Amino acid sequence: MDTGPKPVAEQSGTILWFEYLLDSSLLEKQLSRENSDSQATELIVEFLVNSHSLNVSEKNNSKVIDVEGTEAPNGSEPKTRKSLALKILALKCAAHLKWNFQLLENRVPLTLQQLLYQDLLFFSENGKVDIKSHISLDFREASPHTIFAVSTYHRWVLWALKSIQIITKPNKVLHIPMPGGQGPTFVPPHITEAMLNSLKLQAIDSVLILENILKELNGKKMIMPTISTFVSLTENSTSVSEHRWQEGYSISIEEFELQLRYDLAVWFMFANQYSVAKRHLQVVGRLFADCQSRKMEYCTISAPYLKGFLSACQIQGVNDEKSLTEKMHESIKNHYVGFLSVLQEDNIRREVPIHYREMAELDLLSAAASGKFTIAKDLVFKVQTLNVVRRALADYHIPGTYFKLLADEEGSGFQFLISELERVHQLGNKHDENKIKGLLSKILMTGGDKIKNSLFSNSLLKEIMQGELAKIEPALEHLPFNPDFPHSLLPQIECGELIQQLIESYRTSEIQTLLDRLSHGWPNRPLWTLYKKWEIPIPFQSAVMNLPKGMLQDWSYILLAKYRELLSLQDFAGAVEMLKAVEERGRTKQLANSQAGSKLFKLIEWEILLVDVLQFLHKWPVSSNSSRFAELTTQCRGCLGALQRGETIFPRSEVVDYCVALLLAACEWEFLLGLDVRWNLNLNVELASSLAAVCYDLQRDRERPTRKNAKSLWDLIIPAFNPTSANSGTMASQGGGSALKRTAAGALQQGGSSARDSPNANVPLVNRAALSKICQLLYEPQSLNITLSLFVRLHNVVQDEANLEINADLSSLWPAVLSNANSYHLPGIGELLSQLLERALSLYPLNTDWLKLQGDLHFAQGFHSAAMSCFMTAASLASDYFHQVVPKQVLDEATVRRMIKCSHSASCFTQSALLCQLLEEIDYATAFRCLQERGCNDAMDSLYPFIWDVTLLEFIIQLHHKRGETQRKTAALKAIGMLELNANNNEEILREAAAQRKAQFLRCLAKQYL
Repeated sequence: MDTGPKPVAEQSGTILWFEYLLDSSLLEKQLSRENSDSQATELIVEFLVNSHSLNVSEKNNSKVIDVEGTEAPNGSEPKTRKSLALKILALKCAAHLKWNFQLLENRVPLTLQQLLYQDLLFFSENGKVDIKSHISLDFREASPHTIFAVSTYHRWVLWALKSIQIITKPNKVLHIPMPGGQGPTFVPPHITEAMLNSLKLQAIDSVLILENILKELNGKKMIMPTISTFVSLTENSTSVSEHRWQEGYSISIEEFELQLRYDLAVWFMFANQYSVAKRHLQVVGRLFADCQSRKMEYCTISAPYLKGFLSACQIQGVNDEKSLTEKMHESIKNHYVGFLSVLQEDNIRREVPIHYREMAELDLLSAAASGKFTIAKDLVFKVQTLNVVRRALADYHIPGTYFKLLADEEGSGFQFLISELERVHQLGNKHDENKIKGLLSKILMTGGDKIKNSLFSNSLLKEIMQGELAKIEPALEHLPFNPDFPHSLLPQIECGELIQQLIESYRTSEIQTLLDRLSHGWPNRPLWTLYKKWEIPIPFQSAVMNLPKGMLQDWSYILLAKYRELLSLQDFAGAVEMLKAVEERGRTKQLANSQAGSKLFKLIEWEILLVDVLQFLHKWPVSSNSSRFAELTTQCRGCLGALQRGETIFPRSEVVDYCVALLLAACEWEFLLGLDVRWNLNLNVELASSLAAVCYDLQRDRERPTRKNAKSLWDLIIPAFNPTSANSGTMASQGGGSALKRTAAGALQQGGSSARDSPNANVPLVNRAALSKICQLLYEPQSLNITLSLFVRLHNVVQDEANLEINADLSSLWPAVLSNANSYHLPGIGELLSQLLERALSLYPLNTDWLKLQGDLHFAQGFHSAAMSCFMTAASLASDYFHQVVPKQVLDEATVRRMIKCSHSASCFTQSALLCQLLEEIDYATAFRCLQERGCNDAMDSLYPFIWDVTLLEFIIQLHHKRGETQRKTAALKAIGMLELNANNNEEILREAAAQRKAQFLRCLAKQYL
């Protein structure tokens, strides 16, 4: 396999890299072409990459130039003849670029840049590269080319450190690698990071070396190497020091000092050492003024950049006038003093970007609204006016809000606009006249007679608009609408406003008035169709559609729709008012004797019960002691009784659901257990009946309850998490499967899906949506506890990991084995259990058992920070924020070990070690292992005062002593030196010290996680 250097893919007219070795004049011919800078950087990369490849492939069979003896500098590999020749070619390309760092910045990888400048040192120092010796080098005796090479390298060190942290552009890839390979310019991130770390350590020495060069120049002229300086190697070359250093470009001492001081000043600015930077910049400012008239080949300073640095350091004597952008920022800094004059000048010169001006306008509006400082009353409007003029001159869109502001302003505001337009016309260019004319046309189209008269009172603007008035006046006469246009002449607008008022109104008297007025506009159209978002349940819809068409039908439909809106907003009183208004109007029209009327009144009766139940449950558990509890329980039993009796008019499924919810909250187990679920196909009723049976068993014998009913509830629920059963249930719920429904006579028949609001809207199997719904209907603690224990047991059985098992009360009720457990959907079980826990804790937030259960669930799901939050919440509630002893059943052994694991996963190793003290027997192995970890994310030695176990403190002291960490060792010694931790104290003092430190430590954890 060929492991040698790979040339660039050959193209027509492409010169391969080795051809430059064969013909030394070929490189100069290529670089003498126009726009050869980019080719020079590409050649640098190609020469250096192939030079490294040649060192690897030919070091055993090529002649090696070894200047110093038997070993290459810095212990690197010996340089072969071809490698050195390629390095010289790379230096020729860099000399062609005049050693400009910026040209190489985004085109040559950083590692190759470093190699290039080290090669310059290698050739200038006769084959030696000893960078550490530069700090002691006597530059008064050194040769000019040595000083140039040393200064170039250390200038580059500072440049690289600055640019790598600012420039984020990726390096240009010059070659297209084969699929799966890396390009020749690819540098692994860890290599770049290691090189930058070494450069950071070298930066201080580089600054000192450059300052030493400046001190020891003594008027010595420098020589910058050019292409002719470097001599290409031939077959007869025996030394690398044959270069013609005196043939370079002669640099004046002022130009050389200017560049070095500028680089140092930029570095000090980057390092936030502004006083030192200012000292260098003061000299740079004087030298740049002297050298600017000459032709500078070496110096690459940009005049605008230098001006910015001088301005940033507030160096006096800068002759250049400040730009308008600078003036604008200074005005903003001085609370907008002289801001208008800056904007007026910019309307003529147009230097400041428009978005800068708009941002300044928004800042001014914000400052004026917040009252940060006092401004003139009309300043905001004048700034807006000047910005509008600037936008108009740039052909930008003018916001319509400005014309409203202009109309609201008195004559002085419009006069300011006229004066500014007149000023721009006089001082601007000829092309501005058409733009001014366009702005004036828009003002005339939107303004009134007062604005028109003021505009044409100005002779200059009248002259500008001459000829345009004839085009504008006809348009003014045919405007479709203005703010003073009478609404009585626009019936469509009036009707639209009436409809909007009808949509927004919830007062029955106002609704009646609006319906009467709208009935004249649409005599043949039902008014309830005016708003498509008015929807009512299907049973109500069928009853209302059977009413006589006209005002009664519109009134009933719209009020029932508004009842649903108010119910969703939890405005229970308003919802009942709407229902009673519909019933009252119906009885007034004597609809009680009709079939549609009797059905409507019965449905309204059940809807009022629904509102009462929802209002009652909304205040749960405070309302559990209310006197209405018994009354509502009786009404709910009557509602479900009507459903059981198979009456022709039955309540909606939502009414049935919340009646079941209230009965579950009232612990009416026997009544729910007695419901005949075979004749009632509402899933929530069936689930509630099965749950009530389990609750009833526990009520009779909590120690040894029968498990028959628990097994029935288990078998009813678990198919929802089996993919096969869930899919069939979903298909049936979507109408894909057959379902049972009841006929008018009460018989069961096979058919399609039932209506959405029918109590018989059932699916053959329980699905997750139905379980989520029944969970939202649970309010009573025992029913919540039983349901939680079921989902916990199901989660444990499906997950089948002992170390992640969730602990819950009553788990023994449920089966411990599940056939084909791997086919059940564990995330779905966890999601439903999490939802039920959140609901239970929203009702009973002080239940520590459920808080621990939620923490166990988060731990099993891998959410360790959330688990710690739950554990700490339970502990703080059980101990009055750790002012009392935390009960053992709250922070038991299993919970503490999980807290240790949670802290360890967050890299809070010191916390983990301290938590080991909470165990019955301190787990020293785990604690010592945690304390030895590095990269800790917690407070570490700040937690040492919370340690009460002397063995842990002794280990910490020994560990810090071994690592040489003096400050942390001192903190541990201070903690172990406390008198109350003395082993000779009696047990009571030691227990008190431990309890005090334990409470302080737990409060510290609570502050972090709560």
